[in-house]
This record gives sequence, structure tokens and C-alpha cells, in this order.
Amino acid sequence: MATNLGDDFLVRMKKKIRIFSVWLLVLAFASLFFLFSITTNGKQLHHDTVTSSDDVAVHPYPIMPRANTPDPITRIVFIKTFKTGSTTTAAMFHRFALSRGLDVALPVALDPSTQELPFNTAMVTGRRDAYDMIVNHFVYDRAEMSRVVAGAEYVTIIRDPVAQFESAFGFFNWAQRLDIADGDAISEFLAHPDVYMGRHVKGWTQFRNGQSFQFGLAVADMDDRAAINRTIRRAADGLGLVMLTEYYDESLILLKKLLRWEYSDLIYVKQGVRTERVELADETKTRIREWNAADVALYAHFNRTFWDKVAAYGPAFDDDLATFRGVLSAAQQACIDPEPHRLPRLRDGAPDECRYLDMRCFEFTFMLRARKWSTQRQRVLRFLPFPIGMIFGL
Repeated sequence: MATNLGDDFLVRMKKKIRIFSVWLLVLAFASLFFLFSITTNGKQLHHDTVTSSDDVAVHPYPIMPRANTPDPITRIVFIKTFKTGSTTTAAMFHRFALSRGLDVALPVALDPSTQELPFNTAMVTGRRDAYDMIVNHFVYDRAEMSRVVAGAEYVTIIRDPVAQFESAFGFFNWAQRLDIADGDAISEFLAHPDVYMGRHVKGWTQFRNGQSFQFGLAVADMDDRAAINRTIRRAADGLGLVMLTEYYDESLILLKKLLRWEYSDLIYVKQGVRTERVELADETKTRIREWNAADVALYAHFNRTFWDKVAAYGPAFDDDLATFRGVLSAAQQACIDPEPHRLPRLRDGAPDECRYLDMRCFEFTFMLRARKWSTQRQRVLRFLPFPIGMIFGL
């Protein structure tokens, strides 16, 4: 009797396993179909940049004609900082990469060390050399990054330390994550930083001098003036442009000159913008600056060099800025729904060429991953029958 019960149990288990296997097979092929469809869209975006009979390139946006600018720079490392407008900028780089079929080095999925340790080649997926771009969050290490993207221009963006710290505090929801009682959570954090600094909650690298941390300043060196100066000097020597959040459009004009891009390549829609902000007292602002002294020094240095670059640009700067803002306004009016939304949305009936303008960074990253995976589709299809066959053989 016991044997029969045991046999019945095995039969039922094998039946359930086979049913589960069928569902697994269906899901696997559905996923492959989904990846294929996304990849097709990515290829379509690449083919949307066509050439007319006059040999003048036509940009995917019909409202933004391209001139035939020679040799735009396509090998780029963007040091993506936190809460500086970097998500808006990264989306622009992602769109540029997709439209030209460029290969972007993507971080290993679900690996927090990619945002907490200096960059090394093991932090990117797939092969670890000969990429065209790095765009996602990584800690700056030019020697290692140059092994992945050789001969690149290095670009980043920074923000006034007071505004950046307040934005990070709200975005990462530190008041809740650190169990700070209701009230002035920022002041409480600054009054007792030692209580909170050791907690590795989300965004902990931004607790103090978060922007300097992204350029390689170690947590142990936050009070070391010599280490701070070395970090600034290393960034100044290695970066072709440090953009400023507070002068975003002006920064893009300098970026256009550096990369030899078109105005149309610089079209953006703001992303990651919070609707609620904390009004800080003057005393709190002073304490934030004292707590983030390295970031204050970093910002002061690159604020000076930024305006030096604007002066070196010459008298055409203001005209080029006005031209760009006209192109930007026209593109946004044609593509983006003017009604307020939490996230940017395409206008009803927007031209098909607008379809990537409102995409967020994680969506671009997923699409780029899908495009990489699609190149190995046949290998995956050859591999799938083996484990599935094992399951069915139970």
C-alpha cells in the first residue's frame, strides 16, 4: 500500500513538473520574442538616420534637420553623478548611441559594487574592451575605463553641493531609511552624523561629499585636504568637460563644441525631477557646506573653469545658445504633452520619430541589453533544449 502511495506521489509530481516545464518553455520563447521585438525597434531607430540624394544626413526628428558635420565624436565616457541632472544627460547619450548603433558598456546587473567601488573592467557585462560609451553610474577611474573605451572624451556634470545634498536626501528617502523622526531630518542628520554614517542604506555613498566620491575620493579621506586636492586635480586632468546643473543649456553648448555634435543631438526632456523640495534655513545651508567641504571645493574649481571655457568660446556663444533653445523648444512642442505629468509623456499624435524622447535611463539600458542579447539569440536557442530536455526526462 505504501509503495502504491509512493508511486502515485511520484506520478503526480512528474505531471506537475512537466506542466511547469511547459509553462517555462512558453515563458522562455515569449521572452525571446519580446527581446526580438525590442531589438527590431532598436535596429529601426538606427536605420531612421538616413541619407538624402544630396548626401546630407537627415535626423530622425523631422523638425530638427542635420547638417553634414564631419566626424562627430562617438567614443565617450560620461561620469554619471547623483542628483545633478545626470539622468537627463545620460538619456541623451543613450539615444545618441541607439541612433548610431554604438556599443554601450553596461553594468553587471544587481551588483551594488559598481556604484560603490572604483571602476574596474569586471563591472561591465560581456567582453570588456572596445566599447564606444560608458554612461551608467560608475566611480571614476580613467586608467580602468580607458581599457573599456579607448580614446574617449570624458564628460560629467556636477551641482551646487547644497542643492545636490538636499536632493539626494529626499530622493533616497534617508529620513525613513535611517529612522529619523519626523521634523527637520536634514538638520538631525547633520547634528549627529556619526550615528548614521555607518549604515549602508541605499545611496549611502552620497551621505558626505557624494560628488567627490564619484571622482574617486575615498570615504576615509573626506577630511584630508591633500587627498581632496588630488581628487580635483585628477578630475581636471582627465575630464574634457564638467557641466554645471545650474547652467544646463550653456553646458550643452560647450558639449556640442567638444563632441562636434548637432543641436538635434542635444535635445532633452528633464527626467528624475522631484516635485517636492525642502526649504532650507541659512544655518542648515552653512552646515551642509561645512559637511560637504570637498564638494564645495570641487564645485568652486569647476565653476571657474566652466566660465573660462565660455569666455574661450567667443562672442558666438550667446547666438548658439539662442539657436539651441529655439531648436529645443520646437522639438519639445512637437513631441511632448504640455499637460503636467509626473513623468514626461509624448503628445498624442506625436511624430513616430519622437518615440524615444521620453524614454528613461533604465528603459534605454534594458533596450541596450536586449540588443546585446539578441546577437546571441541562436546560441540561446541551441542551449535551451538541453535543460528543458532534462526537465522532461524526470
